[in-house]
Amino acid sequence: NRGGNRPYSSGTNATAVCRNHSRATKGGNITNAVAFNGGYVYDGYRTDDDDTSVYYNNGTKDVEVDADEDYNGYPLEKYGTKYATIVDGNDTDPYDNYLLDLSTGKIDDDESVGDKQDNAQNKLKTKLSKTDRYGKNSITNFDPILTNKYGEVWYQYSAEGDDDAADRTTGAGVGYYQGYSNDSGKYIDVTQDANIYLALKFIFCIVYFIFNSFFIINFTRW
Repeated sequence: NRGGNRPYSSGTNATAVCRNHSRATKGGNITNAVAFNGGYVYDGYRTDDDDTSVYYNNGTKDVEVDADEDYNGYPLEKYGTKYATIVDGNDTDPYDNYLLDLSTGKIDDDESVGDKQDNAQNKLKTKLSKTDRYGKNSITNFDPILTNKYGEVWYQYSAEGDDDAADRTTGAGVGYYQGYSNDSGKYIDVTQDANIYLALKFIFCIVYFIFNSFFIINFTRW
């Protein structure tokens, strides 16, 4: 039970949140807090009269976010452009992490962080399958980067190449390609040979076009 009064304690997060409400924080305790666009969310209580919970303030007043206590953890780590994480289960399991919209104070309980990562990986998989340098079902690693920061969510991926990948890659990553991808599946291939491969492919297309044009012209004349 997270409700009830607690003895007073203070901390950096509590101080940061309470600067705008210094008189209302006596006897309070704030465990985690995150600011966003003139507002904030915090886990704790500001006065002895408050229950321990998660509160959202858009610049006017505190509103309890999880009154039904459906969630058991509130790390409030920054995610994406306007979210913070809350937990229903294991905080290290992305499928138990959900997102609190810091612009509205609403919890998105339809899709976990793990679900979002799966969707992003599937979108990348679809795009890679349309190229001729990647193998089918090729993604071997797909991990988020730059966690607990505001901004677009990006992932680092490793993917198996096609049958000729071993001839185009060297070193420990032979046969694999490395890159970065976002939630929409847009990706950047940073493998050393990526630009060389595309350049060679372009040159091949030009040579093929010239050869065929020459053949057609001469065949017509003949």
